[in-house]
Amino acid sequence: MQNTSVLVVEDEPAIVELVSYSLREAGWTIRSVGTTAAAWDSIAHGKPDLLLLDWMLPDQSGLRLLARLRGDRDFQDIPVIMLTAKSMEEDKLAGLNTGADDYVTKPFSPRELLARSRALLRRKSPHLAEAPLRAGSVVLDPASCTVSIEGSQIDI
Repeated sequence: MQNTSVLVVEDEPAIVELVSYSLREAGWTIRSVGTTAAAWDSIAHGKPDLLLLDWMLPDQSGLRLLARLRGDRDFQDIPVIMLTAKSMEEDKLAGLNTGADDYVTKPFSPRELLARSRALLRRKSPHLAEAPLRAGSVVLDPASCTVSIEGSQIDI
């Protein structure tokens, strides 16, 4: 999933640093902003492949940004993971019912967040799937579930 761009909408610098480090290690490009207004501007200037969105932001609720995204034809298909301290069942339901694709509560495991992000992108953005694996003349393409040897596809 190289060349994957992620927008992190989070106002806590320590969380931004942790998330950014983890996702950069996976080879992803990270942008981060601390308000919903800055998030909207960033999205309008370059649609990310994935949005990690905090609920509690200084200018307005991340949930309002999520509702705005889901109501906009240009941006409604952006995969969104809520990453928030709001852990009550009704909060999770509100996030998912507003349009979040997944909901992760703080504190969180960076490895789990990466795994959830990869799983979401595999489902929502197949063009970002893992690149084919090559070993000499053998090519395994996970996206199409095919194997070829010296350019000829083989049946398995």
